[in-house]
Amino acid sequence: IRGEEGLVKARQMMQRLEGELRTLLEDRSRTVLTVRGLNSFGQRVVYGEVEAEEPGILASLVIRVKRAVVKAGPGVSLNDKFGFVPHVTLAKVSRPVARMRRSKYIDSGYYEAHINDTFGHQIIDNLQLCVIDSSTRYDGFYSTLADLQF
Repeated sequence: IRGEEGLVKARQMMQRLEGELRTLLEDRSRTVLTVRGLNSFGQRVVYGEVEAEEPGILASLVIRVKRAVVKAGPGVSLNDKFGFVPHVTLAKVSRPVARMRRSKYIDSGYYEAHINDTFGHQIIDNLQLCVIDSSTRYDGFYSTLADLQF
């Protein structure tokens, strides 16, 4: 998102998406995700891998969001260089913590005994448009431009 126009377009995009996604996600029994297995992004973020009970629902959600971003207009663009990796972040080494520890990496020895564990289930019941920068909300989560609840 670039500039004030991008912020406005992104919020409008989320408003347009709400009705479409509400219909897709209305049957809670079809939107169950299982968090099973651990992995990492470059040993800086440890995450639980997410599997959809109905992969078609999650795939449709991702396609609709990507399509909406592409159509949103000036100031909004899709950065998909890493691809979509459904996950739940469990631990992350922030820059200040990395400086304090003198390492930005999380040793897999801390979690390897749980690498194949199942951690639970989650219903797809919300979608946030997050700002990925150095600032976070009061609770440590990314700042959000829009938050849809289903």
